[in-house]
Amino acid sequence: MHKLLFIFLLSFLMFACGDTNTSNSSTPANSTPPKKQVDVKAQNLPSIPQALAEKLFAECDYIDYVFYTTNFSISQSERGGIQQAISHIATQPAAINPACKSMGRVFYQIDGENEAEADMYFQSGCTYLVFLVDGKPTYANQFTSDGIQYFNSIFERAQGVPGAKGQ
Repeated sequence: MHKLLFIFLLSFLMFACGDTNTSNSSTPANSTPPKKQVDVKAQNLPSIPQALAEKLFAECDYIDYVFYTTNFSISQSERGGIQQAISHIATQPAAINPACKSMGRVFYQIDGENEAEADMYFQSGCTYLVFLVDGKPTYANQFTSDGIQYFNSIFERAQGVPGAKGQ
């Protein structure tokens, strides 16, 4: 019964998200598996540089979301979905909350190479990405309200995965 429910949910996610593919594998072959979670202390990190954000929007051809505590990951390879995902990154820097833990890692690829990598924080009071350069927290950006709504809907459909409701 649980397997049938899981298959139904997985199928529903695949069709409901359009160009978003879900899978039980934690990473596809062309993504670097996530390293250990980076400990982000309370600090003020700047926003991702506009040039990098524009490059990702124009050239990124693959995004992989690898979640640490779920039974699925999300991969995007269609231009429209990728640009929508990148538009979920707000321009304002995030206020880092050291009490929050990263729930996953996001890989932004161009031509099969990781162009950017970020830890994803998504729980009540913590809805942001911390971008890593050489494995170190370098930039931090909030999610837009549309981004929060998007991920809440995905996690709600996956049943039981905590989201950032009310944000």
